[in-house]
Amino acid sequence: MSSYASLATLANRLQRKKRKLAKPVEFIYSSETEAHLIISSHGCGVQPLSRALSDNIPQEIFERFIDHLHEDTHTLSTCSIVCQAWLPASRYHLFGPLVVRPVRLNLGWSLDINCSVALHKRSCILYGNKKGVYWSEPGQKLAPVQVLSLPNVSQIDVLEDHNLLICLSAHRVATIPLNMLSPTSRKDITSCTIVSSRVSFFKIGTQLDRKFVCIVKAGIHSNSIFNVMEPDFRPSRSSTELRQYKVKPHLPVIPATENTR
Repeated sequence: MSSYASLATLANRLQRKKRKLAKPVEFIYSSETEAHLIISSHGCGVQPLSRALSDNIPQEIFERFIDHLHEDTHTLSTCSIVCQAWLPASRYHLFGPLVVRPVRLNLGWSLDINCSVALHKRSCILYGNKKGVYWSEPGQKLAPVQVLSLPNVSQIDVLEDHNLLICLSAHRVATIPLNMLSPTSRKDITSCTIVSSRVSFFKIGTQLDRKFVCIVKAGIHSNSIFNVMEPDFRPSRSSTELRQYKVKPHLPVIPATENTR
């Protein structure tokens, strides 16, 4: 949508809300940092304001117009891309606070859950909460059994083909082989391998039939750091660990010459 159409749409919406204006207001010009008004009188055509007068219109006037569109998401989205000065006021009404808290599931037992993951090969579900990782089987009415003691587990995921469980515990990424987890015994942090610290979250993905783990460290006053890791089987330990992914350099292409043909 053009700048003229965006601004004219805003004016039409305001007029439909029966705003008491001495003259109809239209918007016709926008730039990267500012927007300009023109006043059109009935039967007199469009008469743009002078640049000196338009530049002196306070930003609060535009924001007052946008405030009356707080229920019109489509128009607010249009206003947010008209110019940079309109973005904060439009975004204020488009987005609101979102609070995420642990939920309590009605499964016949009481347990605060932060995250969960299903193990298809072992037909069980792992839950994570502030005390660690818990084991539960489908249809089980008894409370899940704690199999791993870790503080503040906020995210868990598995690489079943590599026999590896990945946990985000107290902003640290820890891994442990799946075959070490059992409902009959409880493991602790000493059985895990700490991969990274000060981590915000991680994500597992597949590329060219290979599994990768992207670890994100989101900085408040600096840029975010992304570490890409992949599972690596260690024969000496008979287990899989995460190692830093290294891009293999490609061999330079040597153009063919008469001597090499």
